[in-house]
Amino acid sequence: MKSSLRSRILVPTIVLILFGMSLASWFGYVMAGKILRNSINSHMAQLCDLTNQRISGFLADRKRDIVSWSRQNVFGTAVQFIPGGNSSRKYASQVLAGLIKESGYFERACVVDTAGNVVASSDEKPVEDPNIADSVYFKASLEGKTAISEVLLSKVTQQPVIAICAPIGETSIGGVLIGELNLGSMSRSFLDSIKIGSQGIAFLVQADGTIICHPDKSVVLDKNIKTTALCEEIRAAGSGLTRYVSGGGNKMAAYMTNEETGWMLVIEASEAEIIHPINRLGPFMAFICGGLVLTVCLVILLIVNAAIRSINTIATALDESADTVASGSCHVSSASQHLSEGASKQTSSLEKALSSLNGMSSMTRQNAENAKQANQLMSSTKEAVARASQSMEMLTISMGEITKASDETSEIVKTIDGIAFQTNLLALNAAVEAARAGEFGVGFAVVADEVRNLAMKAAQAAKNTSNLIIEGTVKRVKEGSKLVEKTEKEFREVAASVERSSELVGEISAASLAQAHGIEQVNHAVSEMDKVVQQNAANAEGSASASEQMNAQASQLKVFVEKLKSLVEGSKGQDSSTQLSPRQTGSFDFPPDTANLAKDISVCSKNLFPATLDSDSTNHYHSRDITYLAQ
Repeated sequence: MKSSLRSRILVPTIVLILFGMSLASWFGYVMAGKILRNSINSHMAQLCDLTNQRISGFLADRKRDIVSWSRQNVFGTAVQFIPGGNSSRKYASQVLAGLIKESGYFERACVVDTAGNVVASSDEKPVEDPNIADSVYFKASLEGKTAISEVLLSKVTQQPVIAICAPIGETSIGGVLIGELNLGSMSRSFLDSIKIGSQGIAFLVQADGTIICHPDKSVVLDKNIKTTALCEEIRAAGSGLTRYVSGGGNKMAAYMTNEETGWMLVIEASEAEIIHPINRLGPFMAFICGGLVLTVCLVILLIVNAAIRSINTIATALDESADTVASGSCHVSSASQHLSEGASKQTSSLEKALSSLNGMSSMTRQNAENAKQANQLMSSTKEAVARASQSMEMLTISMGEITKASDETSEIVKTIDGIAFQTNLLALNAAVEAARAGEFGVGFAVVADEVRNLAMKAAQAAKNTSNLIIEGTVKRVKEGSKLVEKTEKEFREVAASVERSSELVGEISAASLAQAHGIEQVNHAVSEMDKVVQQNAANAEGSASASEQMNAQASQLKVFVEKLKSLVEGSKGQDSSTQLSPRQTGSFDFPPDTANLAKDISVCSKNLFPATLDSDSTNHYHSRDITYLAQ
């Protein structure tokens, strides 16, 4: 028995959802823990830095207190060796007692001379103090420095204290003022109030590894962590964050080293306590995931049931549509054959039209080329006529100048004729006067007669020259000038005609080029039409071939519908190796798997319903609807 489509969808979906929700819950749990740890680490590092600054500030204030006390004259007098000076030392002790009471931080104060002996103390009952001449902090104070000692055990309260020392005297150091600061008060002020959860604490460790401040007072000065990995890491890094095992549990710690004292401040918290809220979040997340999975399964079940009902409806409609497609495929095949024949005839006609257009395009292109050459020749002719016109203008100007020169020559000849006439008159007058002179004027009469003859010859020559110039040269020059003017006018008319002809030839050339371009576009359009017609013919042949296969596919569709019903209902279906009726393109094997079955139904549906069918018919569906539901 085959499993139903409902089981095939629900089982893997539920498994995938369970896996995804589990993975998401685990990732959220891990990230929440990491974020919480980072937040706590950041808080502890900031708290550690702030506490270290407060301790450093507190120690600096106490050092200033001791320095200000050491400058009082009473203490300088107390350290001086004066016979009978016990009264000054007693007074110094009383002053120290008052300062200790007023301060509230120091447990005890004393004045020590340069030999290391206590000469005054704030204690009401004197305590036998050992000589501190060999102490490091005492020697540092004698050198003029304010020093802090290592942690000591108080002689009075048996509690850990530190000694803050300041030199007495400004020009010459006569002794040292020492104030013992109780670390218990500092621990209560700065460390005991720090709580990280219920188990987180803060404590101070001396440079040698001894714990000097701790909420558990029993370990103060009694426990040494010098050999632990935590102490070694603090010494190596100076400050930072770390994780270590202590007291049977994992600890998270922030640490920092005080630069002045060398003390190591540690703030630690229990990792189990920190991540406890995350551990409590696990069951809640599991409950939420279970509810989500159950809700999603119910929603998927409703969707699958609705899809199966739709598939059953579509399968019934496909069975009814197969018969309709089989009867319609014959009509489609016949129409496709007629369309293919018409397309073939149209292709032949377009090929002939294309051939004729190619010839026309070649002739038009040749005409355009000839018109272009003629345009070039007319341009050359236009340039030659323009040059000839310029030459005629220059010739006309030259003829005008020649006419002017002829007129001037005629005037000169007339002047010479007038001079000859006047000379002739003078010669006559001279002859008359010579005749009156008698024999004395004979020689002068001869000269006058010769002058008269010369004047007559000059007059005759001037007359001949004038006739020659006026009747010959001037007349011909005027006629030539008129002829040149007429020729220039005709040349201008020729130039205007040539320019107009050039414009017409240019327009003809441009029109021929435009016509050739237009014919090429028409030729290209016809070529595209030929391709489209050929493509339509090929499509028509393919449509005819496809319509012949539709009948066979309709019968196959019935088999697919039976398989689909078998798949949806989960009943016993055909064997996966059953061969269907062969198509024209080859045999078709129906696979047993749901995805391949859906794919085959989709392909067959697309072949049977290439476009949207009549929406009014309840028996016809678009192939994309079947593809969507099958997937």
